[in-house]
Amino acid sequence: MGRLEGVEDYVPVSAWRRVTDQVHRALAGEFDHVTLLSESWDVRRVQAAGFDGFATYDPAFEPDAWLNAALLATRVGMPFSFSVNPGLDEIGRRGLPPESCLFPRPFVPAAPGLEWSDPVDRERAHALSAQRIVESLEGSLLLQTHPWFATSQQGFFLVFITSFNEWHEGHQFEPMKDADALTAEERREILRGMILTRAVDNRLKQFFVSSEIRYKDVPFQGKGFRSLGQEAIYAAAVRLRRGPSYKGGDGRWQGDVIAPLIRDLGAALAMRPEPATIRMALNAQMAKAGPPLDGKDLNIGDFAWGILPPTAPLGIATLTIAGLAMALSSVTVVANSLKRGRLR
Repeated sequence: MGRLEGVEDYVPVSAWRRVTDQVHRALAGEFDHVTLLSESWDVRRVQAAGFDGFATYDPAFEPDAWLNAALLATRVGMPFSFSVNPGLDEIGRRGLPPESCLFPRPFVPAAPGLEWSDPVDRERAHALSAQRIVESLEGSLLLQTHPWFATSQQGFFLVFITSFNEWHEGHQFEPMKDADALTAEERREILRGMILTRAVDNRLKQFFVSSEIRYKDVPFQGKGFRSLGQEAIYAAAVRLRRGPSYKGGDGRWQGDVIAPLIRDLGAALAMRPEPATIRMALNAQMAKAGPPLDGKDLNIGDFAWGILPPTAPLGIATLTIAGLAMALSSVTVVANSLKRGRLR
């Protein structure tokens, strides 16, 4: 407690090299080219560890330093990418002893004298964050597309958004609309949905801490991904095509499809705001028989209602849902062409 010490490497370069070599060999027969990216921008270490390039993640890595990183990468022919981000606003942990060294980093972009209780300062922070989004997007695009740098020379292009898993880790950068754009009914539904999400979450917690769930007289704690503090995810689905009106006469789903991750209970409830979804959530996180996965996993999902069950590791569902979108788009194109007599 209270003492900071430098750690040279979390994982030795040799260990990384073994893994990256294995990945390259395993995928060599499946793809004509594979690009493995490291989060570190230490070009020498990235190269020695067997990575092909780097993609920075930390919003505290200022755009002013990106040019130098791009030049270092280009000297060794290494592609790179820099993340679009609104900055950083970490929240300090509560209940820590005074001598603890676990303190939040300063607000990014730098804003000396920022006082959150002052409405003027809050607007200043908002303006700085909005400016960072534009600055980071423009900077990443410029450095990746400029012919002087390795990324453009190799035909590589990647722009991604840094959005933390928890709001207190620095920020959550999610699509949103102005509050004025929401109808009165949408606001009421969002409020009801958030309350429902919290209630289901609290009941799950009670199941786990009270040992109500037992297997052969042995208390079962379950996995229980908490959604505490993230109930507003319910609002993400309010304008999607969802609910009973998108069930076809043959029972097939005709609405939108989402891929909620571990703390997106609210989004799943929004897709089908019915008691069956609540039962599904309770069954899933207690590994009980029944929908969605008959106790084989601890994630929520109901594909018949547009809710794709997630898989581990986190983020895999992003690729799955993208593949589904491409497949559904192709089916639509073929169906429309058949109707017009363009396919034979």
